[in-house]
Amino acid sequence: MTCCTNLNSLKVPVAMNTNSRPLRRSVVEKPGNHRRDLAETTRALKCLYDIEKRFSAAPASSASYQYALDRIEHLLGFSGAAICLSNAGQQAAIMLASTPSESEARFAFCQTRNCRACLGGRKPHVTTAVGGARVLQVPLVTSKSRYGVISIRLPEGGTLNSQQRATLGTLGTRMALFAESAEIRIESERRALREERLAMARDLHDSLAHTLAYLKIQLLRLRNQLGSGGQANGLADVMNELSQGLTDANTQVRELISTFRLSLPQGSFEAALTHVAGQSASRSKMKVRVHNAIPASLLTANEQINMVQILKESLVNAERHASAGSVWVRLYLRNDGILTMEIEDDGIGIPPGISTSRRSKRYGLGIIRERTRILGGKIRFSKRQPTGTTVILKFMPESCKSHHRLGVGPDEQQRT
Repeated sequence: MTCCTNLNSLKVPVAMNTNSRPLRRSVVEKPGNHRRDLAETTRALKCLYDIEKRFSAAPASSASYQYALDRIEHLLGFSGAAICLSNAGQQAAIMLASTPSESEARFAFCQTRNCRACLGGRKPHVTTAVGGARVLQVPLVTSKSRYGVISIRLPEGGTLNSQQRATLGTLGTRMALFAESAEIRIESERRALREERLAMARDLHDSLAHTLAYLKIQLLRLRNQLGSGGQANGLADVMNELSQGLTDANTQVRELISTFRLSLPQGSFEAALTHVAGQSASRSKMKVRVHNAIPASLLTANEQINMVQILKESLVNAERHASAGSVWVRLYLRNDGILTMEIEDDGIGIPPGISTSRRSKRYGLGIIRERTRILGGKIRFSKRQPTGTTVILKFMPESCKSHHRLGVGPDEQQRT
């Protein structure tokens, strides 16, 4: 049997004194306060749910961070906030979303010219920005890593209640988990791509490389037979051209196999860059310095592998052809959403007569141009003063194509 009770008919007993008068309560709780608290809690949960839903659909999109910022401001009832993500080494941060203009956000939120000033701490805390505004810093942290910070400009005389602080703390943890899960997913994709490339390398080695080697041997036998019979006089040039063609083809296939066998360490994009730079430095006397300001969660696995391959080929060129002593590598995101990788060396520069155009027959340059084409970007080679070569790669990551209100960290802004 189902029993249905009318809540309006319930009578709440009231304690009576000896004079049959109601006892006065020490604290009077107004029904309106309960309703306001319940409404505020409901709004907070709705905000967290909407952000969670958005990141589930597009976890690595910068537009998702802007959406989260808009929902935060709507919840708090005042404007002025920014979300910055940092790279694994905490060297610099990228302002992915901001409600003022980029320049206004710099004035309101950037405390110093060093991004590390905002990236410290594991709990929400209030700081004072260069412009004098009070800024609440909500770190994006998990139990393992720190991924960035949410900066919220507090209005004059305004504070956040315990409910709002708790909501922001929860949001900071959830957004850090979003970034962490994006990196885990990208690492899984990188592993799958690496296994596929290794399979292709094995196929090339077992088929085309062996075929070219066989043809080289057969050509040598044919030359010996023709030569011994005195019939090779008119075919000498043809035989030499065939031999050189097979040699070049075999060299390119071997280099292609080496490219497919590019081994990247487990872990972050930062670790992959450091690994390739360390390999190059260990083979030669070059000093390779890498400054990366790009969070790994903003790049797809394919973008990471192609960028690492471009860096590897550029370092090989600096080592083999430029006789460089030092190489400087910088990666940053411009405020229009364009990712830039600059590779500079202090070598002899581009030798006269060596073409860097699309018609160039140098295999390493071909790899660089093909990787750039896959990224949908542009590559430029130029002379560095006083000596050396500069290679500049520019492209827009997939995560930035839906939202262009981006900015580099203050260190990079000052440098550019």
